Amino acid sequence: MFRRFIAWRYLSSRFITLAAFLLVSLSVAILLILLAVMEGFQAEIIDRTKGTATDLKVDSTKFEGLEDAPKVVEVVNGVAGVEAASPFVNTMVVYEVENFEKIFYGNLNLLALDLDLEGRKGRLDEYIQNVVQNSHSLSPAPSANSNTQELKTPPTDTYGRPARAKDYVSDQWVQDGIWKMNKKRALSFPGLKLIKTTPPEDLSELQPILFGDELFRSLLSSGRGWTSDLLIGQVMKLTTISPVTNQLKSQRFLLAGTFKSKDVEQDNLTLILDLATAKDFLELENSETGKESVSGLRVFLKPEMDADDVKPKLEDALASAQVPFFRVQTWREEKAKMLGAVKMEKTLMGIILGVIVIFVGLMVFIILTVQLVERTRDLGVLQAVGATSQGIIGIYMRIGFFICIAGVALGVIVGYLFCDNIETIQRWLFVLFDFELFPRSIYYIDTIPVKPTLSDFFSIIVPTLIVSFLASLTAAWRASLKNPIQALKAE
Repeated sequence: MFRRFIAWRYLSSRFITLAAFLLVSLSVAILLILLAVMEGFQAEIIDRTKGTATDLKVDSTKFEGLEDAPKVVEVVNGVAGVEAASPFVNTMVVYEVENFEKIFYGNLNLLALDLDLEGRKGRLDEYIQNVVQNSHSLSPAPSANSNTQELKTPPTDTYGRPARAKDYVSDQWVQDGIWKMNKKRALSFPGLKLIKTTPPEDLSELQPILFGDELFRSLLSSGRGWTSDLLIGQVMKLTTISPVTNQLKSQRFLLAGTFKSKDVEQDNLTLILDLATAKDFLELENSETGKESVSGLRVFLKPEMDADDVKPKLEDALASAQVPFFRVQTWREEKAKMLGAVKMEKTLMGIILGVIVIFVGLMVFIILTVQLVERTRDLGVLQAVGATSQGIIGIYMRIGFFICIAGVALGVIVGYLFCDNIETIQRWLFVLFDFELFPRSIYYIDTIPVKPTLSDFFSIIVPTLIVSFLASLTAAWRASLKNPIQALKAE
């Protein structure tokens, strides 16, 4: 009984014990917040990385690409576990935007896809909807009677913009939808010549093309509220070299819509063209052999299948069909550099976690040692009146346990409350101090990704409790070794 009473007196009589308690709480809270935010960022990066790739990719080691694409597609679709195979063409182009007072030009990546198949099996329609759902920033506010569920997953946005990629290459959208949308948007930006409200005279000769949401944003940043999709309806001229004929090819296209994959590189540097249009533009069919070439195939697997299990089967099937110069990669192999960076971040976070946990243990040990030095006379008196070494150890173990357990509990509460309200905290910081925790222009995020996990919880709590226990035990053991006569004499 006396051990509990004395431990409480020692705890409540000095500010240094309160400081230790707050220090442990702050350390645990910071660790929880850091790991939750880092876990959220890593999950977001992996999701974006996987989203722009497919389960498996079959491509060629030659510039000309895979020959006889229909045959290769038939072989791949025949492999067990494969749900669909989508041909693609990937090449570099030089672009120039016409019909505007400021000429935009540069180098971009042209990605030709089967828009219908990619929309159904891949995430292309999701990337289209990312733009459609965010169109409220350019659109009039919805009425009070509007259906919020329909606004969440709309077939079109306020301006009638489609939510499926294949609809952007339809005659209805190209010939009528774009110009109706631009006329409505012109009312929101009066006097802005950038918005093209009338179709070009040679509209029937132009093929529609999609471009990344961030492509022209930096060039349009001088206009308040301007975004890349204000260029929808403009004409873009593309120039490239055919991978089959090695001839220079040039053609004019209509900017028909935007997509947002949330992958910075893709949204800044990629144009998406329907594969059927690319076949004519790039002359993918060999005039001598009659075979059609593509850069490769994007392979979608059935949900229950694992890419690492299907890959060797796919390689065997392609080798048996005598497909030359092919290469099969899983999405993890294709994005190995990005995933390697994520793995390195996890390693660094583990090192930081270890350092902070050791720091917490050292602080508990130092504070208990200070208590020991200050209470030398008290210890001598206690031992002189009959207190045992176990009793002295019990006093200091109680002090250490209280600082540690109570500090960890408060830190967990503060950490999780902060994570749960991090968006509100960021908005207040921006309103009061014009400061953003994670600026969108740098991190390319709409909201701060936070993902507290049970494993992170235990990776912080368990080591902190163990280190603090050892620190308390060491200090308590030192206190029990005090000779009562020497302690009284020293005072």
